[in-house]
Amino acid sequence: MALWKGSTYKAKIREEPGWTKQTIKDFAQAGYNKIKDRFTGGAVLVAALWIHGDGCYIVSKPRGDAMVDFMFANRLTAPAWNSYNEERTDPDLEDRFHAEDGACFYVENRLPLSGKVPAGGNYEEISGGIRPFIAIYGKYRSSDKEGFKPPCGGGNADPPCTLEMSWLHIDYN
Repeated sequence: MALWKGSTYKAKIREEPGWTKQTIKDFAQAGYNKIKDRFTGGAVLVAALWIHGDGCYIVSKPRGDAMVDFMFANRLTAPAWNSYNEERTDPDLEDRFHAEDGACFYVENRLPLSGKVPAGGNYEEISGGIRPFIAIYGKYRSSDKEGFKPPCGGGNADPPCTLEMSWLHIDYN
């Protein structure tokens, strides 16, 4: 299932036997290829977050003030993610949350995972004791070369997403 919420792309793929980290990277790149022509400039990034035993959550960078406002207003529905982001700052409102934030927010708001990760918790708790894996693909600006990116690689978020991924026990790229 895939849908657009404003200008934010979201999809969930049910896990199948034989998935590897490369499978998740392929999902991130395919998600990017699906949406890249819908934007004329700026950051176009897609994160694919694999929760073992459940599936892969694919989310573009949250776009538009409405989506950022929605995530901020509903942050308590994603307590683990929020516990590391409640003080998140960035000079540009639309850049406050990144693709990896969107993926974490989406995971915690989806049944049957909703409410399963407590504040201060980590995603290994919902991933069968196996560290989840996230891949981010795209480009930070129109002039950037597309490719795999580290969490928070193009932003000024505080705390940075690399630290957030560590706190949530999520491996990346």
